[in-house]
Amino acid sequence: MKKLEWSDKLNLGVKQIDDQHQKLVGLANNLISAIHTKETEEVLKKVFKELREYTVFHFRAEELYMKEIGFPEQGAHAMKHNELKEQVKWYQREIYQKNEVTPNEVLEFLRNWLVKHIIYMDMEIANYLKEKKRSKPVSIKGGHPNQK
Repeated sequence: MKKLEWSDKLNLGVKQIDDQHQKLVGLANNLISAIHTKETEEVLKKVFKELREYTVFHFRAEELYMKEIGFPEQGAHAMKHNELKEQVKWYQREIYQKNEVTPNEVLEFLRNWLVKHIIYMDMEIANYLKEKKRSKPVSIKGGHPNQK
């Protein structure tokens, strides 16, 4: 059974967000395993609920961080988060309604959601931070020690 694999290439360089992304990958893998092993409905609901709730928590934290650093694309990024939350709810409904959802479908959805979102959307945050650091003027206090 295939699972999502964490790679250091997915790190943004923001510990809090990187840790949350790693946890999301772990929760996603728990869901993939639960579907693959045909866990009981109760277990599937519990695992999916945990993933959904942590996703909402993570998106909220990430959006607050984007606001804090003045990320210019935060509105578009938040809209993408809303789309992803709706997709997660759809999959959750499918499972609750006992519609057949295969592990491969879920894996592909989670790969598109988590990995591609991190690579294409969240990396923009990291790039913005790098650019922001580069463009900050250097402040030299006190002048040269030989100057009076």
